[in-house]
Amino acid sequence: MRKRRRCMETESILQSSAYTTTSTDTATPSNELDDDAFMTLFIAQLENQDPLNPMDNTDMLAQLAQFTTVEQLSSMNENIASMLDQSNAQVINSAVSYIGLDVVAEGDQVSVGDDGVSPLYYTLSDDATEAMAYIYDEDGSLVDTVALTDLTEGEHTFQWNGLNSDDEQVAKGNYSVGIIALDDQGDFISVSTLCQGTVVGMSAQNGTTVFELSDGRTVNMMSVTDVYTNSAS
Repeated sequence: MRKRRRCMETESILQSSAYTTTSTDTATPSNELDDDAFMTLFIAQLENQDPLNPMDNTDMLAQLAQFTTVEQLSSMNENIASMLDQSNAQVINSAVSYIGLDVVAEGDQVSVGDDGVSPLYYTLSDDATEAMAYIYDEDGSLVDTVALTDLTEGEHTFQWNGLNSDDEQVAKGNYSVGIIALDDQGDFISVSTLCQGTVVGMSAQNGTTVFELSDGRTVNMMSVTDVYTNSAS
């Protein structure tokens, strides 16, 4: 009877560890043991072991080592979470400091507004013999094609006049620019582009911080190459 009572006590501990009671006394299943539940179960296991066949020291040490490892991993996770929170806070504080400033960042869009057309900077990886800029509206329709004259290796500025292929003023808005350059062998040359605008806001998209520009364009914070004081301020 004593052995059966001890087995019932151990079973009771297991059941209390596997369920938590809500304020309405409704049992809710739980898949995890906290520190207190583990130690209670471990002590009960020691107290109710068969005196003629006690737990092997190796098994006992293995259980304790496993518990210690879980504790260390739990503490590590908490530390990592804390570091991520601090890092996110630093990123947000850094991003806010950009508001009101002009930035140059990776991008292929220009903005047509009351003040004209924003510039686009392009870099040729090698000397080109010909290069063309293709301007598309927000619907993806080609509105203009411009032959470029700055064809040497390095960075150049493309300043579109805001007119379509019929020399008519285009509507205000954002336009994408695609640049294709060829060398003297007719092979394509790598071209990278940068855009410029004033930061007015920020948001998080797909785990990255994105700057919102005054004309509605967006650029990735990590792609910013230059920062200037807004000349209009």
